[in-house]
Amino acid sequence: IPAKWVYKIKRDSNGNIERYKARLVVQGFRQREGIDYDEVFAPVSKYSTLRTVLSTAAAQDLDLHQLDIKTAFLNGTIDEEVYADAGLFISTDPSKPAYLLTYVDDILIVTPKTTSSAAIKQKLMAAFEARDLGNATFFLGMDLIRDRTAKTIKLAQSRNIKDLLSKYGMDDAKTASTPPTPQSNSPSKAHPRHPDPLLLCSGLQVFCDADHAGDIDTRRSTTGYAFIFNGGAISWASRLQPTVAASTTEAEYIAAATTIKEGLWLRKLFQDLSLDLHTVAICADSQTALKLLKNPIVSNRSKHIDVVHHFARERVARNEVTFEYISTESMVADALTKPVPATKFNFCRAGMGLS
Repeated sequence: IPAKWVYKIKRDSNGNIERYKARLVVQGFRQREGIDYDEVFAPVSKYSTLRTVLSTAAAQDLDLHQLDIKTAFLNGTIDEEVYADAGLFISTDPSKPAYLLTYVDDILIVTPKTTSSAAIKQKLMAAFEARDLGNATFFLGMDLIRDRTAKTIKLAQSRNIKDLLSKYGMDDAKTASTPPTPQSNSPSKAHPRHPDPLLLCSGLQVFCDADHAGDIDTRRSTTGYAFIFNGGAISWASRLQPTVAASTTEAEYIAAATTIKEGLWLRKLFQDLSLDLHTVAICADSQTALKLLKNPIVSNRSKHIDVVHHFARERVARNEVTFEYISTESMVADALTKPVPATKFNFCRAGMGLS
């Protein structure tokens, strides 16, 4: 199979040249399945997993260390069956707790101060050729800005923003503020300036919302949800629904089912991380949808809803998730479903822990 050399410049978080890399790459488009290869994959963690682990590390004051595997793609052959959760690995030794998060050839090691990461690094470097990058400050193109006193870790992508501005010739573009909306100088109850303090407390808060027939081409509604842990968003989505909703209630109901799926997955992740989360509490601003979720009744207005979304009722009945009403003015996920005024946008942004 033909191959070619690929050269790459690796830069740090400030854009400075860190080192030059050369790779001999096989022209994969000429490979034939079953002859030149069988199965090839690389362990990749979900970004929501990464954000959850970082949020846990910040709250519990855990140490973060990083390894870079030099020859990751030369270690693909496995001589035996391996059963593992790709991405996040957790120590089973209660006396030496540790998390190991992988993303292809980048490894993040998370340990409490009582557990030395040196032993973990030593074992990994004995098996693979790797570079010890020390304390994690730059991971997957993101700056990790840590304040151990405040117990926070901020994720920044300033270099990516500068690269995008340079790519589209906007390096010297003039900034312009969005015109303020009415009542922005004197916010009322309908236009809050800051999120409710309750939303900024530690723990997991979940917000679920939907518009109705917002897409002018297909008339599909948009689902929006945000999972906020320790004051920062760890998972969110803003996507069109797979079917056309006949009413606002149906759109909110479909959005609730989508949010439940993500919530159940995060519930399992929290359990793996030994975090206490028995029931996922979800906030929604549609009282009719909440009644439909909590009451097992079928009316002429609701029986047409696709059966696949009725699993939401089952999860509520099992007490795996609960739904609580929240006013539209306090709905943090509102900005994920529709255009909102600047005041509401700033409210939603602050509620998700963004700045």
